[in-house]
Amino acid sequence: MHSNKKQTVHNINELFNCENLKNDVRENYKHDIIVEISRMIDNNPCTICKAEEIFDSIKYDIAKYILNHEYAVSHGVEDSLMLWLEEKSSPNKMEKLSSFFEKYIK
Repeated sequence: MHSNKKQTVHNINELFNCENLKNDVRENYKHDIIVEISRMIDNNPCTICKAEEIFDSIKYDIAKYILNHEYAVSHGVEDSLMLWLEEKSSPNKMEKLSSFFEKYIK
């Protein structure tokens, strides 16, 4: 009987540590946001694709805004996180900056 409890606990731990579960939760959150954007555009299921495009194109900019102007005011934000978000939201700018550093700093 004790062994069954251990096995059940082990199985539950595996479930919650499972990468697939994490991905499913992430995708569920993403879907909820996309549905909200879609409703703002037009309460029509046909706007889901457009809402997903909007989400994908501005998600890092929104994160930068929140971290810089809402969270960082009282908590501070790591520079590495802000650089990562900048790279994700403006990859062309980061490529230019990187090539500048490679050309003149090395």
